[in-house]
Amino acid sequence: MTPDSSSRSLAASFDDACPLPEAAAPDVDTSASKPPATTRRRRGKGPDTSILGHIDALAAAACGVAPGAIKLLEGVPGPRGWGAAHIETTPNRMRQLKGVGFNTALAFVQAIAKGWTKILRGDHGRLILVYQVGGRDHCAVVEHKGPVGRGFWSVTTAIPKRVAREPMLYMKP
Repeated sequence: MTPDSSSRSLAASFDDACPLPEAAAPDVDTSASKPPATTRRRRGKGPDTSILGHIDALAAAACGVAPGAIKLLEGVPGPRGWGAAHIETTPNRMRQLKGVGFNTALAFVQAIAKGWTKILRGDHGRLILVYQVGGRDHCAVVEHKGPVGRGFWSVTTAIPKRVAREPMLYMKP
């Protein structure tokens, strides 16, 4: 047996004994705590199904920002986190959402992204999208990601409020 063949057979037996896990497709959910696959972009596989709504050109011009799609990304859990993971791992937030009729962060954000009527000024260049329901303001804080013209608005957090008091930038006619 040559040194090359013994090292190959050793490597082959090691590979057989310790197979590497197969890579999951980018849109496959491997954890129950993650949002459904419909919130993720499928690279090169048709339309982007993660788009929940839009900030149109008229609203964007009034606010002095770029128009774009509104998306809820998985994000990072915890009080200083962002995205779906932040919203869903905050116990008080989920109690608030259930109290206004939403069982998931995705359902709450989807309602806001599709039905927002006002845009308020947020901190650090963020916007607050407001969807008014039954005398309450459902609010989603969004931040622009990516290059102007090709970027999108990522939801940082979302919360129901009695009345959102931040300065108004735009109201749908």
